[in-house]
Amino acid sequence: MTEDAILHRRADRLARPERADEHQATMGMAGNRWLVVHVSAGHRAAVPVAEIESVLTLVGGDALDPGAPGIVTPLIGAPPYVVGLLPVQGAIVTVLDLARLLGLDPGNADESYALLIPLARGRVAVRVQQVESLLEPVALDPVPAGAATHVTGLVPGIGPLLALRSLVEDPRWVVDLAL
Repeated sequence: MTEDAILHRRADRLARPERADEHQATMGMAGNRWLVVHVSAGHRAAVPVAEIESVLTLVGGDALDPGAPGIVTPLIGAPPYVVGLLPVQGAIVTVLDLARLLGLDPGNADESYALLIPLARGRVAVRVQQVESLLEPVALDPVPAGAATHVTGLVPGIGPLLALRSLVEDPRWVVDLAL
């Protein structure tokens, strides 16, 4: 990519209105609703809003612009489900790809979203392709036998209701990048 193309992309990103604040305001009023997200092409899921601190807009970044708002810095040597690191309110947060955690193809989107999840020790962000809508709780279909423990039910017409905290706190996803 040429320097002019990088500068043009950066200027274009900075000119976009910030949508994270809109999502965060919506989250505060959501109560016990569910957030419907696109995990990957053709796969939607619902997440309890109570598990989400905020929703951040991510943009396709480049190595010449690390640390810019919404740009994830990749981690060399990390497993495929680790997208990278994201600066959030003065802290560095690990970004995990929800599609890869669920064994799905994450696709290739220039713009995606991160659901910021507070944990007992810090926070983690979970990348999704799209944030669709808020949904009032409805009666769930039963979970099929053998379903993962982070699937708490099936939302009719949507897909699984995911317990994100239990998913991201699963010991299988702990990464030690110490040399």
